Amino acid sequence: MIFGVTGACRRQELSEVTAKDVETHGQMLVIKINNTKNKVPRSFAIHGPFYDIVKKYEALRTDKAKSDRFFQNYQKGRCVAQPIGINKFGAMPKEIAKFLNLPDPDLYTGHSFRRTSATLLADSGADLLTLKRHGGWRSSTVAESYVEDSVRNKSNICTQITHAINLEPQVKKMCPEPQPSTSRDTSYLLPRLSISESLNEPPPLSSIFVHNEPVSPTFTQEDNNEIYNNDFRMLMGLPRFCSASGMFAQAHVDDYYAIMRKKTASLPCRLRACTNSILMTVAGRYDSPMMRHFLQVLVSKTCSSIC
Repeated sequence: MIFGVTGACRRQELSEVTAKDVETHGQMLVIKINNTKNKVPRSFAIHGPFYDIVKKYEALRTDKAKSDRFFQNYQKGRCVAQPIGINKFGAMPKEIAKFLNLPDPDLYTGHSFRRTSATLLADSGADLLTLKRHGGWRSSTVAESYVEDSVRNKSNICTQITHAINLEPQVKKMCPEPQPSTSRDTSYLLPRLSISESLNEPPPLSSIFVHNEPVSPTFTQEDNNEIYNNDFRMLMGLPRFCSASGMFAQAHVDDYYAIMRKKTASLPCRLRACTNSILMTVAGRYDSPMMRHFLQVLVSKTCSSIC
């Protein structure tokens, strides 16, 4: 649990941590995660009271294990040679939720450690760049979702909106002070008061909203993948932190990258099946730039989805 929350680790990453990946630097531990889902190595530190707990567990590890994996099964007050597998790490959040009497413990999966870590970091006021580095996310969409869900962020937004809306009655004089006869009349330079302002009422909310020109957002393939996954979760009524690969496999539905591969592969098939001689010539040449592009897209998407 300490590794999972402090390092935003996936269950597979926890099961693959070796003894060499845990380095001691004084009163601090530095853990390296080399094999990640998106092939971006990262590391994190553990110190303070968590350092003492990890060192106590490290002293209980047995040297008889054939594997160099750090986490070993703890039975009857000692560690045995059998390492902890990915499925046991995935079941730990559910057991912790049951122990803490949390509602709906079945909703806590192996991804809960990673989500809890990102939520705690976002609640502490971390910026988007810190979240992306901590979790190893290439896309900003996932990291932005944790910032949006942060309780502290919602409180700050409410404070800013509350201060922007002036609820104090605006006291304005109905009649100008008498001026000397020699002064020039400048009343045309003053703004005219509306009915609500003349009655010392706060301005309507419609006058506070700012209307900006619409900006066309730019999305990467990873952003589109995250949007597709979140929309599918909403459609199926699934929790936001559930596994994307698991929900698609259970529903027998293609994920985003599978749909893109099928759409990309269908175009050359249609070109070969057409009766136009020019298109048939282009589609029949595998050394053409168009066919090389199709093959590159298909191979890259296939490798990214497998990884």
